[in-house]
Amino acid sequence: MELFDVLPEHFFGLLAGKCRRIYAEAGLCLYERYRLAQFGIEQEILRDKFQELIESWAEAGVAYEDEDFSAKDAGAEESRAKANHMIRRMKEFGWLDYEQRENFKIFILLPHYSSRLWGLFANLCEGRAVEYQRFAFTTYQVLSGEAAKAQPSMAVLEAERLAEEFVEELRILLNNIKSKMEQVSAQTSLQDVLSHHFVEYRADIVDRSYHRLKTSDHVSRYRIRILQEVQEIRQNKERLRALCDDAVRRQLADSVETAEYRMNASLQTIEEIYRGLDDMFAQIDRRHNQYVRASYERALYLQQAGSARTESMIAGVLLAIAEAREEGSEVGGLARLFRLQAMDMLLPSSRYVPRKKRILEPAAATPVRSIDEELRARVRRESAERVARGISRQKIEAWILDVLGQRGSMEIEELLTILRETAEPDLLQLLYVYLYGHDELAKYRLGKHKEIREQDTIRYSNRTLRRREKRK
Repeated sequence: MELFDVLPEHFFGLLAGKCRRIYAEAGLCLYERYRLAQFGIEQEILRDKFQELIESWAEAGVAYEDEDFSAKDAGAEESRAKANHMIRRMKEFGWLDYEQRENFKIFILLPHYSSRLWGLFANLCEGRAVEYQRFAFTTYQVLSGEAAKAQPSMAVLEAERLAEEFVEELRILLNNIKSKMEQVSAQTSLQDVLSHHFVEYRADIVDRSYHRLKTSDHVSRYRIRILQEVQEIRQNKERLRALCDDAVRRQLADSVETAEYRMNASLQTIEEIYRGLDDMFAQIDRRHNQYVRASYERALYLQQAGSARTESMIAGVLLAIAEAREEGSEVGGLARLFRLQAMDMLLPSSRYVPRKKRILEPAAATPVRSIDEELRARVRRESAERVARGISRQKIEAWILDVLGQRGSMEIEELLTILRETAEPDLLQLLYVYLYGHDELAKYRLGKHKEIREQDTIRYSNRTLRRREKRK
């Protein structure tokens, strides 16, 4: 399907004439009224709004001069006739439609394509700040929420749409910085460069998007969770099968194989987008630094160009003074511009006097104090005890294997109970159990199943400790 199979043939002609600014504001006004009205706008109400719009533009010095509007159509109230003509013209170009209802009232409706376009234009005019963290947070909620269990295929497709919108907003930010860099390079005065850098760029880019992306709206806190959720869906055969069955049931695919291909493609898209965010962020930082450099170089060039003009003017004044002295005349009005005074020759008192070199005296020798052998032995003993109390991999592995005994596995809950029953329990050992359990060289390993439990004031992940088999 082509574009003009959906849109009328002369759809964009309305915004290409002399009155395009008036039609643009009228369309935005129509869209705002259409959002408030549930079942359409009465023609009389819209005509009154357009009449006020035409009169306000006329007061500002811009007249409504449509090519097809003639004086004979004006009648008694010209602005009201122009408002009716605006409605007819928007109907001819396909931007709105009529519907006659009870009591012969005519209501204005917007076609689906017109409503979407005016919504896009309204967002562009508002220039609202983009909540980047919203995309990552919503994507994670969609993939891991309760609704994803009931409608997994719809959740994956919605997450894909949010991820694509997120990366598109980042591309828009990247292109906007490039556009601002071209604008600041085209400024012709130092004041314009400084105003563009500290006012316009800060308001449009830094405060609205870049600063929020680098601080409060940073998406790193949700990116790892999203990637873990996507990997869990792709590797869990039961979840993937349920996802494909749901897609077939909702007629998103003809067969299970087609559904599996489509769902895997959507999950792959989400994973590629969130894995490539580092490159996108680096490119945005690089483009921001290019703008800062271009702004600085433009300001420096304009400043040097202005000082060069000043230096040439001063050189011209000095040349005129020299020529006047040779001719024995005076330059008129020079005393009011400059205060010239005679300078004496170099005086002996103004000559440079070298500084005397400071002679460094050798420092006094530091006395050597003898150390008591009893103190030395005590320090060594305390150091050895401190090393013995320290936690190491060998101690943790020996402790785990001693607790396991002849058993092959044990849960963290039981290990915590044993640890707390000791005379002087050191709960830091439990943290090192988690730490070394992910190491391939450890003599034990942790299970993948996670269940968060709480014992008194201690929250822990109740995984399973298993004795690692000896490698050949």
